Amino acid sequence: LVIFEIWKKKYIHADNKNAAGQQNQAAQEAIKLSPEQEKERLLALCTVFLIVIFFWMSFHQNGFALTLFAQRSTIDENKITGGNIKDWSEFKKEVMSDSLPLTEEFAAMAPAEQLSERELNSLNKVLFVPDLFFINQQRQVKLPYEDKPNTEILRKMSILGLFSMTIQDQEKIGLKKAVHEVDALISVDRDSLSKADLRTFRIVNRKLLAQRYSQIDEGYYPLKPETYATFNPFFILLLTPLVVGLFNWLRKRSKEPSSPAKMGIGMFLSGIAMMIMAIACLSGGNADANNLSPSWLISSYFVITIGELFLSPMGLSFVSKVAPARMRGLMMGGWFGATAVGNYLSGFIGQFYSTLEHHEFFIILVVLLFLSALMIRLTLKKLKHATRGT
Repeated sequence: LVIFEIWKKKYIHADNKNAAGQQNQAAQEAIKLSPEQEKERLLALCTVFLIVIFFWMSFHQNGFALTLFAQRSTIDENKITGGNIKDWSEFKKEVMSDSLPLTEEFAAMAPAEQLSERELNSLNKVLFVPDLFFINQQRQVKLPYEDKPNTEILRKMSILGLFSMTIQDQEKIGLKKAVHEVDALISVDRDSLSKADLRTFRIVNRKLLAQRYSQIDEGYYPLKPETYATFNPFFILLLTPLVVGLFNWLRKRSKEPSSPAKMGIGMFLSGIAMMIMAIACLSGGNADANNLSPSWLISSYFVITIGELFLSPMGLSFVSKVAPARMRGLMMGGWFGATAVGNYLSGFIGQFYSTLEHHEFFIILVVLLFLSALMIRLTLKKLKHATRGT
């Protein structure tokens, strides 16, 4: 809103209620196109619409595959770190004298006297074992709030430090649901448990471990899966002035790419972003073990945001410039129609993240984006030709 108010005089000519806007509209409508020119422009627009479908299909994986990657593959609060263990020796002593299945699993680790990376890795793997806290299929450790009604599971939240309000604690409500899920799953044959089931056991086991042993704290990692959704809008605000500055710098040197060329660059950069994710999956993300640095995902968001800045505003500008005046509204609808198709396909293809190897899923997106960038490159002359006189 602040940006809108400060710079609104810069785009007042687009408002047809003003003289400048009416003059601009009249100038656009004064351009007379032959049937051949009109056909050429419509063909160019349809080509762009077809190509950008694949961009939006990949870009909106932030609501599908990228969020699942954040949930399953990046380090989270359920991973035990060295800082979560207050007294390793005392913890080891208590576990070894306990009567839970955890004791047997822990002994099989052959834990050393001193806590090391090996012990941490082994302990985090143990969390995936379903029956750590069960004896005769009965869970021996309870969370203090799991029998409370949801309306009584509350937490206090401070607003800017000025006042506090009490709201439902959705994280605890989610954990309450999870412990009931593992209670139902404990009787299921272990070999038939899915990856999702094992992740549920891991989350619950991590909380029960901290509940059972005072030497383990619950842990906290600030980047929860939904937190990553903030990076794209943040990078848009951060990078837009830089990208616009780059275009101005190139324009002064008569080297600024055309709008179709910028869109091709945007598609290529988006392919690079998905390639980063494919490499991340090959580096451990395929295991869904919450073992990867958030930097992989943040880097991918950074690159695809640059791609978006090269493509999305340029596409709107291209439609506005190239569409015949009598069909400008219809063609703008075509752009958003292509966006809608891309959004639908993002959900359609997103379902395969859980059935394919994750790196295979992202490689499919890489190939589609690079092919789209190539298509723009091959049709670049025709696309530029369609913009003559605009």
